[in-house]
Amino acid sequence: METKNLTALVIDNGLFVGFALRIAPQFKELLYWTPWQSAFPKSNQLLPGDGFDEMQRVKYLWDAIEKADLVIFLDVYWGDLQDKLVHDGKMVWGSRRGELLELNRMKSKKLLREYGIQPSPAVAVHGLDELRAYLKDHDNVFVKISSNRGDFETFENKRYDLSEPKLDQLEHQLGAKKLIAEFVVEESIEPAQEWGIDAFTIDGQWPVRTFSGFESKDVAFIGKVMEWDAIPQYLREPNEKLSPLFDRFGYRGFFSTELRIKEDRETFFIDPCCRLPSPPNEIQQMVFDNWADIIASGSTGIMVEPNTVHTYGVCAMIHSSFADQNWQSLKFPEDVRPFVKLRNHCKINGVDYVVPQAVGLPEVGAVIGLGETLEEAVEHLKENAEQVEGYYLEIKTECLDSMMETVEAGKKLGIDL
Repeated sequence: METKNLTALVIDNGLFVGFALRIAPQFKELLYWTPWQSAFPKSNQLLPGDGFDEMQRVKYLWDAIEKADLVIFLDVYWGDLQDKLVHDGKMVWGSRRGELLELNRMKSKKLLREYGIQPSPAVAVHGLDELRAYLKDHDNVFVKISSNRGDFETFENKRYDLSEPKLDQLEHQLGAKKLIAEFVVEESIEPAQEWGIDAFTIDGQWPVRTFSGFESKDVAFIGKVMEWDAIPQYLREPNEKLSPLFDRFGYRGFFSTELRIKEDRETFFIDPCCRLPSPPNEIQQMVFDNWADIIASGSTGIMVEPNTVHTYGVCAMIHSSFADQNWQSLKFPEDVRPFVKLRNHCKINGVDYVVPQAVGLPEVGAVIGLGETLEEAVEHLKENAEQVEGYYLEIKTECLDSMMETVEAGKKLGIDL
């Protein structure tokens, strides 16, 4: 498809400014929008995606929809709008109502079982008092919440006495909601390795090649572009078993898996991701170079295969606890810019900033490295990371050494990076 004739609108929640910037030059025009309205809107909400020559930050959603030929959803929470736009005849890239796989944890587990996929064992717990009681009797479990991730991020309960301060914080933070909050408590699956596939699907079809790898949680990611048939069958199986469901939803968008795999290759599906994953979308956007065609054609039901420009990719997350509440400026040379991907990114007077969002997440972006060997990609990442500067920034590239042990361990499971 000739994307240079199309005006595209990216609807995002601020996490994927980097992806929008990556694809912008491939369209005639790219518009970018994030939610900002409230009774007392703050100017910060209008700034992600602002100040760039490559694309135009827009204020009013429906004006932009009217102008756009193609509407691209990079995040979840917009399934109803996607269905409306599809009904109206718009070209739409996104997960549609398939987002429920990510947003409703217990219903998702039920659906996975119906399609012959083993989810991680879990129970639903109603209210904070019930959660406290449950955690007193259950060590080594993970506490999660459906849909409203801004309430809190997943945390591990090794023992109740260690988690009690976190629960006390939650009690204050949730207020009266503590009486009605729905928690999901998942069993820890150990010993096991965690791997996944980061792909996209067009009505249940999968590309002939995709990106696959593993994450050191919230710290780094190592992956490789792999031919679909070369990925171990037990890793591919959840995607392939879900194909009829994706076809039913008219799902045309990104989908990632997180799988826990035991030594005997028994596999548990942990978390479906019905959007761009972060990490490793920061790598994905750079190992392929024809995203505009993939997305535009995919929105009409046509599969376009990714064009690979790099085989290996690694990334290390940029951390700053300061940036959550404060403006964070970052400095890096222009030749490093393609390898620095920032969340809630804007430019003011030529300076790169991460706009404070006060959601409690220290990850403000990622630095990536690319190569034709894993060692080359790691070295490229370290060179790039050394040139990124900012107040109170931390990029934990040292973790890559220990992650290489996981690469070796993966060979025992038939995963060869």
